[in-house]
Amino acid sequence: RRDTKLLEVGAINTELLDAAERTDDNNQKKYRLSVRAIDLHSMHPGRIEEADFNVLPLPPNLKHTNKQNEEYLVDRYDVIVCSMVLNCVTTPEERGEMLTRLYDFLRPGGQLFLTIPKLCLMQSPHIDQDSFQNLLGAT
Repeated sequence: RRDTKLLEVGAINTELLDAAERTDDNNQKKYRLSVRAIDLHSMHPGRIEEADFNVLPLPPNLKHTNKQNEEYLVDRYDVIVCSMVLNCVTTPEERGEMLTRLYDFLRPGGQLFLTIPKLCLMQSPHIDQDSFQNLLGAT
C-alpha cells in the first residue's frame, strides 16, 4: 500500500509533518503518510515550504496502476487540509479560483478538509451557509 499523500495549505505549525515522521518501536513509520506543508510566510523555514498555493503549477494527469490494479493520478493528493485560508483571499472571484484549484489538486475520491470562520458566512452579503454547502457539494 502506498503512503497517503497530504497537502496542507496555510500550514502554521508542524503537527502533520511531525505525525508523518513518527516511528514505532521498530523504527518503522507509524503512519503511511507523506505530507507537503506550504504557507505564504513560513514560520518554520526548512520544514514548511514558503509557497503561494494559487500559483503552484497544476499537477499533470499522469496515471499509475498499483499492485492491486487500481489506477490513481500521480502528483494529486489524497487529502488536502486548508484551514482558515480561504477567508484571507480578498475577492469572491479569487476565492472561487482557489476552490477550483483545491479540487484540481485532489485525486478523484480525495478528501478536502476546509475550515473558515463561521462569522464569514454569517456576515457575507454574497453567500450563506446553505449556498456554501451546495457549492462544495457541486465539486
